[in-house]
Amino acid sequence: MQRQVERRLISLEVFAAQTGLLSARDKENLHNAWHTIRVDWQGDDVIDNFELHSHFIEQLHTMIAGLAKFLEKPVSVVVADKNKLELPAEDSAAYPKMFKQIELLNFAARQVTTMAEQVGRIRALSTYAAAKGLCDYHHDRKLRYALSTARASNEKLRHQTERLESLLAGALPSISMIKTYELKLMFLLNTVEADVLSGMTITTKSHNLFKLATEIIDVYLKVVDDSVDLLSRWNDEDLDGWVCLV
Repeated sequence: MQRQVERRLISLEVFAAQTGLLSARDKENLHNAWHTIRVDWQGDDVIDNFELHSHFIEQLHTMIAGLAKFLEKPVSVVVADKNKLELPAEDSAAYPKMFKQIELLNFAARQVTTMAEQVGRIRALSTYAAAKGLCDYHHDRKLRYALSTARASNEKLRHQTERLESLLAGALPSISMIKTYELKLMFLLNTVEADVLSGMTITTKSHNLFKLATEIIDVYLKVVDDSVDLLSRWNDEDLDGWVCLV
């Protein structure tokens, strides 16, 4: 896992150097955060290491959201603006697509990734408590806040999922999995609330909590990957169509 993260950070470094989309400060903050986690992590307290990872993920979320802003316009519009060219009249259909891109980018780069991280926090805190057999006051507060936040985020995610299902008209089949897995999400949240936060000895196995939460997170990440693929196809189609017209 550590090597995977390091390879991805190297890829991001190369990408940033070629595009200039990340500032020197962004790159430095990211590397410092990862270095803090990586160095002597075996000796860290589990929860301390978890908090460091959470901070690292928050930094990544901020960067992803910033990078997503550069993808809001169709490629043809970006190329035309940069070269001070007029878009062909026939390409006016690119503008409605821009609004779809904005909505899909906000959905994939912000809402779904945020939901995945919130479930990840619940997974970490609840499995830690279940492994100990009891949830102390400090972690009880953290878990209750995480559950409240996840429920609120899921409500917004459900509405946007329904909107995008209609808007995309089958172009992103995996998006339906979010609604399919909502029952499992509710089961996870209710189990954590009723058992882990009961104040009594926890009966749910930590492995079962981890497995269920991971299954839900994998669905969210699948939707993010498929959304990026769809955006890439849209941009390729848009640029091909524009090149044929000019």
